[in-house]
Amino acid sequence: MHLLHVVPAPARAFTPPSGAIGYIPPPPASASADLEAAATHFLTDRLFPEARSRGLDPASMVRPTVVHECSTYRSSTEAVAATILRTATEIGAANLVMVSHHKARLQEALWGSVSKTVAAQARMPVTLVH
Repeated sequence: MHLLHVVPAPARAFTPPSGAIGYIPPPPASASADLEAAATHFLTDRLFPEARSRGLDPASMVRPTVVHECSTYRSSTEAVAATILRTATEIGAANLVMVSHHKARLQEALWGSVSKTVAAQARMPVTLVH
């Protein structure tokens, strides 16, 4: 199992589905390290203890993977979704399980949904967990 974190691309202007011009500020220099620390925290404090309680050896099953978003897409949503799908294909994933975060309706209308984009474009089964 791969636990994937996508690091946002550097600052850029783009046009979201709403048609307005948007801007994504650059991530802090520590973004990659912060994501790796968050992944480690999730694994050691939440996922690993749960797996061990079920008789599984999580260290042999889980591989944290950090990738950088490709920046050739119109919006961050499309870029992150494309990065997830590209990485899943590269590692030979048989299926995807994604955590879908709730957004306000206006926010989703303006920025879109990574999980919905992945589910619509994936060539493999996708399970969304809310």
